[in-house]
Amino acid sequence: MSNECEGLHPDTIEKYYGVAGEARVGQPGAGNPPNEDDAPGLINRIGVDQEPQVRHAAIEVPDHRNPFLEDSAAESRFFSVLSEVVKQEITPAGYGLLVEEWGEDGYPDVEILQAGKQMKTNIRVSLAHPIWAQRAELWVQGLSVLSHFNYT
Repeated sequence: MSNECEGLHPDTIEKYYGVAGEARVGQPGAGNPPNEDDAPGLINRIGVDQEPQVRHAAIEVPDHRNPFLEDSAAESRFFSVLSEVVKQEITPAGYGLLVEEWGEDGYPDVEILQAGKQMKTNIRVSLAHPIWAQRAELWVQGLSVLSHFNYT
């Protein structure tokens, strides 16, 4: 005998199978309507009710290994090229750091992050240009140089 509630959160079970309110006389089951065996309908209702809470399909976790673990020569070349890119102050295009890639308002000074599951809270994060622009540029330089290396 299979348990149709296996894997469901207790709150979901309570919402759809629990007894709430006044008892109903003359109806079968735990106060549910006579068609309580309507499992496909119930499953559909649960799906529709929970749809707004579904975020997206799972994404793969990025690989955090050193991409040059088995090739120290390639690692040396990477840092050598990155050092030249930094020394020459090259800012790669396509990463949103070039002036022509900014919107009408110029460099974004603030980013709004949403936090919280039930009550969304907006958190203002300062992206003060002198601090974050340098860090973003170094990150983008490294990412751009790394994209030219074959590692796997």
